[in-house]
Amino acid sequence: MSHERLLACDYIPIAAFGLLVAAGCATMNTAGHIEEVSVDSLYGTWQLTNDTGERDWEAHGGQLILNADAHYMMTEVGDGHSSYSEGQFSVYQVAAQDSLDPWIEFQPSGYTSRRQRVFQFSGPDTLLVRDGDSGRTIDGSHIDLYVRESSGRLPEKDYDQGPEPVTAPPPVYPEFARDAGITGKVVLHLLVGENGRVQRVVIIQGKTGLNEAAVNAAGKWIFKPALKNGLAVSAWYELPMEFHY
Repeated sequence: MSHERLLACDYIPIAAFGLLVAAGCATMNTAGHIEEVSVDSLYGTWQLTNDTGERDWEAHGGQLILNADAHYMMTEVGDGHSSYSEGQFSVYQVAAQDSLDPWIEFQPSGYTSRRQRVFQFSGPDTLLVRDGDSGRTIDGSHIDLYVRESSGRLPEKDYDQGPEPVTAPPPVYPEFARDAGITGKVVLHLLVGENGRVQRVVIIQGKTGLNEAAVNAAGKWIFKPALKNGLAVSAWYELPMEFHY
């Protein structure tokens, strides 16, 4: 999906979401009134893909979880690098003609700065998100495409031999979590690419205070890739990480 196509679409009202969306795709750059956002439609787990063609990274993926208690968890993985944040989120909109709305404002735990992302639906299970500032896009920012995750199960096996870890650095136990007596298990699903690098990290079972350490460690794992008919293929790998002292 190209940026030009996004700009070319026209708004139509979709009552189910209380938003203006486009037929076939969503427009991010058309100014005008947007109806009240239905926050319920944002709740759930969203998977980040590179389907927009906006990213230059070889591999880019991640996960965004938006809960009804306004708590979010976000992971992003690309080209061997990973990041994780969690905290509270709020949804805003304005009707000004020079603004892009609605937008999500993320308040990461332990930080005073906020990360604002302009978003728009394209159908019930697709979310287009880009960096923004109070409903206005940041020049040159990229569009991320999220699809709604319907199941926490791994996709059906489609390989003859699964991925095997070659480099598996353990997670660094956060000092604050150790001091607070936080222990437990974080379960991740890793999408291992044909090059043996982690392309996507999905949190299946999380633990507040330990998720970031688990995601950061997982992004550094290197695998012998899965094989199908003797050729390297992408495949999912389940990774549990225990935190005890």
